[in-house]
Amino acid sequence: MKDFWDFMGWLFDEAVYFMSSETISGFGLNFNLWEWALGSCIVSLLLYAIFRVLD
Repeated sequence: MKDFWDFMGWLFDEAVYFMSSETISGFGLNFNLWEWALGSCIVSLLLYAIFRVLD
């Protein structure tokens, strides 16, 4: 690694690899971490919208 940006590029590549390779298994479903994070955000936004309407 030559400089800071080389290091940041390497760190980003490793993070993407980690997020894509790690899986969460439960209730017969398999998710990688990207899918889990995206699903959590969508569910949170839906719940927020529902409770805003009900308020």
